[in-house]
Amino acid sequence: MPTSAPFAAYYKSALLWLARTAVIFSLTTPLIVLSDSAIFPFVTGKAWFFQSTMVVAAVAWGLLMLVDAAYRPRRHPLHFVVLAFMLAALISTVAGVDAHRSFWANHERMIGSFFVLNLGALYFVATSVFAAKESWRRVWKYFLAAGALIIASAIIQHWRPDFLYGGERAASTLGNPLYMGLHAVYVAAIAALVWLESRATVASRWKRWGTVGVALLIALSLVAFIFAETRGVALGLAAAFVWALAWIAAAGARRWQRWSALGILIVIAAGIAAVVLFNTHPALNNIPIVRRFGGFTLGGTNANRLFAWKVAIQAWQDHPLFGWGPFNYVYAFNEKLQGTQLVHNQFGETWFDNAHNFFLNTLAEQGIAGLLAYVLLLVTPILLLVRGWWRGTLGFPHMVLITGLLVTHAVQNIFAFEQISSYVSLFVVLGYVSVLTAQPAVAANGRSFSRWSIAMVSVLLVAGGAVVMYRGSIVPFRANVLMFKGLEALEYQKDASIWFVTERQAIDLGGPYSDNITEELARTLLRIRVPDEKYRNDVVQIFKYTIARLEDATRRHPRDPVYHMLLGEVWYGAYGFFKDEFPHGLELGDKAFEESIRQSPERQQLYFIWAQHAAQGGNLVKGLQLMLKARSFAPHSAFVLRMYADYLQNGNINQRDAAWARLLAIRLSPELFTPFNDEEISFNAIRWVSAQLGVERLRGLLACMGHATDASCPPYQLGSYVPSDKMFQVLVGYAKEQKDAARVAEYRAIAKQYYPDKTF
Repeated sequence: MPTSAPFAAYYKSALLWLARTAVIFSLTTPLIVLSDSAIFPFVTGKAWFFQSTMVVAAVAWGLLMLVDAAYRPRRHPLHFVVLAFMLAALISTVAGVDAHRSFWANHERMIGSFFVLNLGALYFVATSVFAAKESWRRVWKYFLAAGALIIASAIIQHWRPDFLYGGERAASTLGNPLYMGLHAVYVAAIAALVWLESRATVASRWKRWGTVGVALLIALSLVAFIFAETRGVALGLAAAFVWALAWIAAAGARRWQRWSALGILIVIAAGIAAVVLFNTHPALNNIPIVRRFGGFTLGGTNANRLFAWKVAIQAWQDHPLFGWGPFNYVYAFNEKLQGTQLVHNQFGETWFDNAHNFFLNTLAEQGIAGLLAYVLLLVTPILLLVRGWWRGTLGFPHMVLITGLLVTHAVQNIFAFEQISSYVSLFVVLGYVSVLTAQPAVAANGRSFSRWSIAMVSVLLVAGGAVVMYRGSIVPFRANVLMFKGLEALEYQKDASIWFVTERQAIDLGGPYSDNITEELARTLLRIRVPDEKYRNDVVQIFKYTIARLEDATRRHPRDPVYHMLLGEVWYGAYGFFKDEFPHGLELGDKAFEESIRQSPERQQLYFIWAQHAAQGGNLVKGLQLMLKARSFAPHSAFVLRMYADYLQNGNINQRDAAWARLLAIRLSPELFTPFNDEEISFNAIRWVSAQLGVERLRGLLACMGHATDASCPPYQLGSYVPSDKMFQVLVGYAKEQKDAARVAEYRAIAKQYYPDKTF
């Protein structure tokens, strides 16, 4: 049988080119945005593109290893760490509470174990096809080219906040200021690294222009980082500066360098102390990034983040070795959520799918095994780089720069979490560290394969890659696009039939995120208006299909309260519109809500939604019991009191209790209300609770407008508020009842400023 040598010589160059090109293409992942064709424009396209390039890279590399042993992995500590990281994710997936969710995540994040396998492919392919340090110049060139476009977009977004769905803080193509801040640090660090490596290799006539270009990119990256105003990344960068300065102070080549570094460390310590001691000072509001630390407290959103950390530790105690499974933190959070969290915020900060601390999140999801693997992923390259410098095989600036970048990444993840772009950047750097710290290459003497063996394995690799790409990237991408088109048809064409047909096509594709699309289908169905009687049969079929799909989703994800809640809502809606076709809708809806609450016993939103549906179904008593139960978890929550009062008023159950609840709510948390709300609450308080308390609140509103009424002004954003004429009618009427002529005159004088043509 002939050897593979002729075959290898013929195909090796093409395979090498394909693998290298796929790796380089993957570096542009952070640039991908599907603004007009996907539900999650900053996520779906990135995941689809990266995973597709990795399938191509992995297949090409697999074939390359068959024909040339030189491209097979050699022993390296980082190789084993990356393998351990991948293995920990897979074991936790199998041992966790929802293997499907662990493997695929959801279509909003798309960073389950399947994505981790793609990260492993990036690392191993990159270290094999770019095995020489010099070959990484090409890698970094493309990384910085993509980075420059991202940085430019962030700066544009600062001046044009509507660009790429921006806001007050720059997010660029990453979609989140947090992600943008970290990526800006990566771009600046890699640009500095390129400059360090080019000093001795670039011709002198080009060195000046290269230095100018790199310096400009570093400066613009710093500007983008400032515009992102991200506290976690700022703390990470500060830690990296301290790390670098400490190394310079201890091991700098010259005395002046060591003393200068020590002096800067002292200045940094003083600056941190000033921010901590005077974080409420108004001057901080004029300093970008620093103002994000101004007025920092452990209440509000931060209290919810701390609670999420606490839940992560409790979840780890339940499953200490392998955790709940990747991306299953949400189940632990739902189970352990305490109703008291609504004291700090509204519903938006009570639906956590991660702990906002990636170390604790990994501990909860993958147990001690997964956390150890992730920590080693960050610590091992740092130790290898320090060892390389100590042995003289790596320059001091290189060691400090790359280890500082890894320190930034690690520290910011104390307050954040990994996502597609951060993962890709991290694993590219890990690949580079592997090449930097590798032992000198030895001629490979791997086994050679026959031409027929290579042909058979090649067919299997290509076919397997095609299946993986189709199921893992193409199908979910098509489904997401179909869902987007369906919602567009409903929103712009007002055509529910096109919407449903398109959504059904997306679900029936059977991709890994079909249950997520079913969730969107149910939410939309609950919002749209049921059409005329002639479409009755069509709408009944839509309800039946949605119910069947939701029931399938609850069987696949029995611990997810959202699917049970939506099933309950759809059953109630189906009964409300079509009693004859869904005669048991109320009973089945109650059963679904009961299961939802079983999975998250203190989540008030479930009780509120169930109560509203019960009231619409005519069972006000049951609804009131549910509202009282929800209130019992957080009796001093202004938000809960407001929801309770709305239920009482809308159901015309007890107007006095409703007025009391709203009055208590606005006194506890006036920031949840507007001055217009306050007027109405005050009127109801005068009627049902206490005229004196209501009048005092109205006088406070007048104080907000600058009138001397001897009352305190609530902390409102006044906006366009103007006192209504009803306010003065009430105040004048009350003063007359009290026979207080002075007050009558006072209120009339103020009223004239707003309503000169009216008599009070």
